[in-house]
Amino acid sequence: MNAAMYRNMLDENLVQSVLDLRLGGKFIISHPKHTAKITKEWPWDNSVMLVHASEAIPVLNRLSSEHPDRVFFKGVFRSGRLTETTICNICLRPTQQPLCNFTDPRTLVLLQAKEPKLGVNMKVYIPASGPASVPVLPKNEGLQEFDMHTFWLAGPFIALDYSNNILVKFRCHGPPIRYGPLPIRDLHYIHDELDGITGGPNNVVVFCIWAHLTTFPMELYIRRLQNIRRAVVRLLDRAPGTKVIIRTGNPQELFETYMESDWCTLQRDRVLRAMFKRLNVHLIDAWEMVQAHYFPHNLHPDYPIIKNMMDLLFSYICPQ
Repeated sequence: MNAAMYRNMLDENLVQSVLDLRLGGKFIISHPKHTAKITKEWPWDNSVMLVHASEAIPVLNRLSSEHPDRVFFKGVFRSGRLTETTICNICLRPTQQPLCNFTDPRTLVLLQAKEPKLGVNMKVYIPASGPASVPVLPKNEGLQEFDMHTFWLAGPFIALDYSNNILVKFRCHGPPIRYGPLPIRDLHYIHDELDGITGGPNNVVVFCIWAHLTTFPMELYIRRLQNIRRAVVRLLDRAPGTKVIIRTGNPQELFETYMESDWCTLQRDRVLRAMFKRLNVHLIDAWEMVQAHYFPHNLHPDYPIIKNMMDLLFSYICPQ
């Protein structure tokens, strides 16, 4: 491969974040945070992973806009011994069947379910669509988990280190969420949780939201982030000493790319960074950490990468 062939490869197949600046046979891979130089010999000793051909991008965008319900959920309505399961989603297609509206009244975050035939005065559960193993709490003799008998993936969870006066709380974000079955009352939106926090210099808030929204239209993700941003602004206004930390999305293994695509994740990652750019928040750059590591890409990164993230988190909390 000569320089001309390599230049053609860049021009025809790579996105605009890769630029040929005609600097004596060197090429520039640019990123919002830093820039790296490589020579034309680089392809001989390295490999390039093609996630999608450029022709696939319009297809992925069309899937998100025209088929947002390709990931579907089921609402389990219960009343005493009676149960009924109906389709539940944030993007339901119009039908003649009446709908139960669970839209958040304050922020208008949409969630609807087809009305059960048994009536609407019933509890709602949203079942799971796939197992995953996610370590929530590190093994620590001082930090003891309080058993709330909740679903092991979604929580909510509470742990207490009484001797060091540390309280840790965790819960998954509100719909859409591919866990379960989960009581609808346990699914709290991030902006609502932020508004319920007093805040202060002894409070740390960490949140992440991306993986469960990549199959839905970008407009929905932007609206969700706008609600969260407003809540972060309110929190920092009333308690400027509060530390707010955001964990970004990360590359994942390549399977069913029309469902879970790194291209869609990357677009949402860029939106998230732009949305919180001028606020006093910290980022755990999971995208860079996974991308730079020799471990294979994984939706739930391996332990050494998680440890790197935790080390960065603690450096924000205790910089000294």
